[in-house]
Amino acid sequence: MISINKIKNQTMHNDGSFPIGLKREDLMNIKEISSIAKRHGIKPSKHNKSSLIRTIQLKEGNFDCFGSAYTGECDQQQCSWRNDCLGQKR
Repeated sequence: MISINKIKNQTMHNDGSFPIGLKREDLMNIKEISSIAKRHGIKPSKHNKSSLIRTIQLKEGNFDCFGSAYTGECDQQQCSWRNDCLGQKR
């Protein structure tokens, strides 16, 4: 599996496909996200995936905008959640 650091600056293409070498399974799963949440002192059991990521974003001092790029465009180029966010079904 490709590490999140290797993919965090890549984006999904407008047609919904991923860049060469990036697959859906390379995106973070809830277990990985829960681990990050615990490091931030967040109780993962109280959240679904989107809510958990938005809570982590706030703890990290970022906008809690996960899943809100409805047009498929996002100006948060350095966001750790970018690939997962742009890959969300709307």
